[in-house]
This record gives sequence, structure tokens and C-alpha cells, in this order.
Amino acid sequence: MSLSIGKHIRQVLSTSLKDEVGERLYPISTVKDTDFPFVVYDRSAIRTEYTKDGCASDTVTVTVYVLTENYSEGVAIAEKVRDSLEGVSKTYDNFAVDDCSLTGADEAFNNNTFIQALTFNFETRLIYK
Repeated sequence: MSLSIGKHIRQVLSTSLKDEVGERLYPISTVKDTDFPFVVYDRSAIRTEYTKDGCASDTVTVTVYVLTENYSEGVAIAEKVRDSLEGVSKTYDNFAVDDCSLTGADEAFNNNTFIQALTFNFETRLIYK
């Protein structure tokens, strides 16, 4: 269930960032050259809650990176990423996202690129059919 968190992130951000990045949303890496601005996201941790019946829920840690040529543009897009993901719940076929909270933010400049990094914890659970 929580391994599919990228599906949720892509679905939410592809709608909310359509004007800013279009289809330039990438899991883990761009794989190829791309135009600015763009977003990359990766899952870095999963913490599972177990009950006697098995897995009850997961907390999934994901970092979303906003990469731009302009600092102010990067901050504005990062704010929109936060507004789009934080507190949002959604149900899919096999899992549900019950909550999302921002747990950290960082920024950097590397290879003439401004980078805004936002770390989120997503609360997820499996949907049994």
C-alpha cells in the first residue's frame, strides 16, 4: 500500500502544479535532461504499525524537490506543493492516504539550480476487499 504513495503524489501535484511544471513530475530522477522548473519526489522511509491481524497502517516519508533557475519561483512552487499535499486525504483502489504533514524543509543551490526540498509524512492504510 504505502509503496504506491508516488501514485498519490503524482495525481495531486499534476493537477495543482499544471501551470507551473506541466508533466515535469518525476519519481526519483528525471532520467533525462528536462526543462526548468520541474519536481522530483522520492520515498525514503516506511514505518509500519502492526496489530494481531497484521499491518494496520504505515507512515511513509517522502521528500519532494522543486528545481528551478530562479529562487523566488522555486519558493512559490514549493509553497504550492505544501498547500496541495498537507492535510489531504484520498482513497484509491487498494490503499488510502489519511493524512499528510510537513516535517522538514531545506534549500540548496547546485549546478546553477535552486533546490527546495520538502519532507512529508503520509499516513496510509491498506483497503481490504
